[in-house]
Amino acid sequence: MTPLILIADDDPGVRQVLAIQFADAGYRVVEAADGREALRLYRQERPHVLLTDLRMPHKDGQAVLEAVLAEDPQATVVVMTAYASVHGAVEVMKAGAFDFITKPFREEQVLATVERALEVARLKRENQRLRDALTTARGAPITSSASPARSSGGCCPRRPPTSRPWTASGGVSRRGRWGATTTTSSTSARAAWAWS
Repeated sequence: MTPLILIADDDPGVRQVLAIQFADAGYRVVEAADGREALRLYRQERPHVLLTDLRMPHKDGQAVLEAVLAEDPQATVVVMTAYASVHGAVEVMKAGAFDFITKPFREEQVLATVERALEVARLKRENQRLRDALTTARGAPITSSASPARSSGGCCPRRPPTSRPWTASGGVSRRGRWGATTTTSSTSARAAWAWS
């Protein structure tokens, strides 16, 4: 699926320039003229990246950032402003913005920042997908009978009942997982169990 970028800026010229740039780079774009519309479109479209101006009518970029992250902690938000200050940059970064861009900006700078943000968004979604899969897997019984520990629901095989080194006849001895001497012989079920 082609990544979707939501541009929120009250300046139609900025929105148009950015929309053309992102469309030319192969991305889908939706636009919002103020903070309230940005929140509505974010909820409706769930874009991969939100690029928002800091100063907008109805809701400013800081309020949009906080509202979006409250609803979707995995959201990736880039904030842009013409009113650059170290304090403002620190505040939006503390609030959870991915990055901060000052206006006037070079088009290639914005594209590079948004492409980095898209990669982070992709990794966040993949991470969440894997977490969900792991949670689902943990809830399901494990049916493998490859080792006694796995079949009993444990994560690791139990320590052998003796701490003394042992070998089985007919094989080559070596140190096993717990420091016990095991054998590579196929006739030794106990040695095979220790390495499973």
